[in-house]
Amino acid sequence: MIRKAETADLDAILNLYDQGRAIMRREGNRHQWTSVSPGPDSARQDLKAGHLYVNSQLTAVMTYMPGPDPTYQTMVEGSWLDESRYAVIHRIVSTEPGQGRALLEYGMTCAGHLRIDTHSRNHGMKRLLTSLGFRRCGVILCQDGTPREAFEWSSADPDGQHDRKRSRSQTR
Repeated sequence: MIRKAETADLDAILNLYDQGRAIMRREGNRHQWTSVSPGPDSARQDLKAGHLYVNSQLTAVMTYMPGPDPTYQTMVEGSWLDESRYAVIHRIVSTEPGQGRALLEYGMTCAGHLRIDTHSRNHGMKRLLTSLGFRRCGVILCQDGTPREAFEWSSADPDGQHDRKRSRSQTR
């Protein structure tokens, strides 16, 4: 079950962020998720805004919020597929198999159009996004100027819809 995070979940969420950093480092992604971001400030801000979601076991967390996202206004390479209203997923991590997929699928049921970005070396996330029907659209720049690969999913995309149905049947 996916639910909105509560204040009592904050320590577990910060622990998940630390575990996410460790996973990325083990997989060769040394540049995404610095020692301070995401951290207590972003977690508290997301919690206060009602944008922080966790699974019931507290083994997965994501920030899910309505767009527009200022970071996605300009692409330095490529272009978005759909300019309709969208929701955004940021700061997603899971420490149990299948829970990242569950969070993303939850987001897909809440919005018909999602955008997300990740570091070029976050191969696990890129594989997961592709398996769910997200399409790589190009490269955006984070607020600090670092590049991120941008992905988009829309229920209006027939290929994405097909991939989503396939992925759901595989996880049941």
